[in-house]
Amino acid sequence: MKKYGVLAALVMAFALTGCGGEKQTEVAAQEAMADTMINSGRETSDGGFERTYPLDNTQGEALHFYVTNEREPSDVYTELVVTISCGKKEVAREVILPGESTVVTTMLTEKEKEYTCKAEPGKNGGDMALCYAIVQGEAETEEPAAFLDEIVGEPE
Repeated sequence: MKKYGVLAALVMAFALTGCGGEKQTEVAAQEAMADTMINSGRETSDGGFERTYPLDNTQGEALHFYVTNEREPSDVYTELVVTISCGKKEVAREVILPGESTVVTTMLTEKEKEYTCKAEPGKNGGDMALCYAIVQGEAETEEPAAFLDEIVGEPE
């Protein structure tokens, strides 16, 4: 009989520690602060890459466009021009050489507006190959190449 009493006490102790309100609140807060993945993948093209989304700051204050130029580093002429536009106005821009990665970020307004993430061949043209992720979240960004490897994975 004493054996069952000790067992019942242990079960109650585990049940009470597992239902702590503080732990559940922390998890919910972490999930609420998590970034929102809008789109990710790989793209090869001779005409460019462009995606447009209506966004506001309710899911995070910033829009991050992570890009890796997957052309061979020896192909120095195939640069990528990576931009974010709000309506017709370009709000962020980077140029990256083959083998390089970047994250282009813009802060979102409170009102819903259309934001366009675009990558196109640079001044020398050519086919492009890129790995990308479009993320809405906080203003802090991660190292682009490592983030893309984790989200999209290594090329096959």
